Order: sequence, then structure tokens, then C-alpha cells
Amino acid sequence: MIKGLVHIGITVLDFDAMLAFYRDVLGLQAESIGPHPRGGRKAVLRGAEREVIEMIEYPNAKPHQGRDLARTGVHHFGLVVDDVHAETTRLRGLGAELDGEIKPNSKGELVQHLWDPEGNRLHLTERKTKTKNE
Repeated sequence: MIKGLVHIGITVLDFDAMLAFYRDVLGLQAESIGPHPRGGRKAVLRGAEREVIEMIEYPNAKPHQGRDLARTGVHHFGLVVDDVHAETTRLRGLGAELDGEIKPNSKGELVQHLWDPEGNRLHLTERKTKTKNE
């Protein structure tokens, strides 16, 4: 039985731009940056808890076909934030490409979708705080 998610791996075309986005814009910590065993480079980025994104730049990577939500493969991945409104304002100020406005998801949590520089879709989630009756 699966016990949890170890990490998310993404292949990138522009390693430096993507590293800058995930580290400097989203605030993930670069745990390691170095050569990949199959050529190119690899970075391991960590969030505040157990989140890990492994970013890989292969020598002959091929781009996916842009911001098409109907394509197969990973549709998006979500990251947790304390305050989605404050984070959206901060990201907007840094020039991040937002996808729509803040809205509630099916659990009543607030989410904001955005794109990374290579067209991967993410969403930020502000968890719903539980009341005493929940």
C-alpha cells in the first residue's frame, strides 16, 4: 500500500529560469544542485514541510505543447500557503502569470492557479481552518 508521495519530478528546458521561479519566486529551498547522472543538471527543492520537487534538465529535452488543460499528463500540482490573498499579491508583484482569480475549491478552501515559466500549472491552497464543531 502506498504511504505517501516522495517527490514530484519535472523536466525543464531552461534550468536557470525555472530554478529562479521555484526558489526565488515561490520560496522553495534548493537542497542540492548538480549534474544529473544521464547528463544535464538536477536540483532538489524543498518546501516548508515534506514537499520536494526534483527539477531535471536533460541535454535534449522536448517542450510540451503549451498551456492546454486538456493535454494528458500532469494537469497541475498544488502547494499549501498560509494566506492565498497575500501570496497572490506578492506573486503578482513579482510578475508571476496567474490563471484566473482566487476561488473556493470543492472543500471550501481558497485556491489560486498560476503557471510556471514553462507552462506547468500549479495552484496555491489556503487550507480551511476547522471550527470546534467540525
